[in-house]
Amino acid sequence: MNYRKIGHIRAQYRELVKKEPHDGPYHIKSLSWNLQYYTVCASTETEIDRSFKHVYYLNKLDKILPYGIIAYRQRSSYGQKNRQWKSPIGGIWLSVAFSWSRNVSLPLAVIEGLCLQLERMNVHVQFKWPNDLVINNRKLVGILPRLVIRSNGSYVAKVGIGLNVRNITPPEGISLFDITLPCSISLDLLVAKVLRGLEWSIQNTHKQEFIRQSVEKRLIGLGKPFPCKGFMWKIVGLDINGGIMLSRRNQTMTYKSSF
Repeated sequence: MNYRKIGHIRAQYRELVKKEPHDGPYHIKSLSWNLQYYTVCASTETEIDRSFKHVYYLNKLDKILPYGIIAYRQRSSYGQKNRQWKSPIGGIWLSVAFSWSRNVSLPLAVIEGLCLQLERMNVHVQFKWPNDLVINNRKLVGILPRLVIRSNGSYVAKVGIGLNVRNITPPEGISLFDITLPCSISLDLLVAKVLRGLEWSIQNTHKQEFIRQSVEKRLIGLGKPFPCKGFMWKIVGLDINGGIMLSRRNQTMTYKSSF
């Protein structure tokens, strides 16, 4: 584990917090993240699951949350439905775990928090349901959200995030460097921005309808056809739990994704 790198990320995080407005609707408190950084690992998702099990059995889970693992490069990462998630040098690849309330959809809250941080950099994205942020239909950010219920009935969220920065992307992907972001921007600063976006998600679980409406405005395909169960439906919005709302003739339904 690279302690010097973690120290630099924390320094970037502190500077970021100092520059943010200290009042207003988007003000959030800073949290004490427990972070690990690896130059290379198989997958941050695998690493966080391993760490999670270890501290869980030692009854120390509450002491380490919120917790995050960051990698410079991953060898065998995966995304939705265990699809391969390419994560070469130059991007941001991390997995986090934090306490969660079931008041609001985890994917929608995380998406809103990340979008707010990207928009502060003048990067405007759309939401490709169920878990991608895209520009011109090319993937910039991938999100892998999961919820774990504990024996006491409380929930822990686990979220994997991949952000293309200046890494090589496949044709269906796009990086921040492809848009306008200067190549010299610090990856550590962008990690700090991702953490701040997650903190917004954690601290705004009471804003269920605000989050739903805000993410719905970014949704690709509103009013467009959507194939489901052998028929073509029309996308009419998002429900409070993150499902996609469909209509066909006089029928309506909500289609949910299994991550």
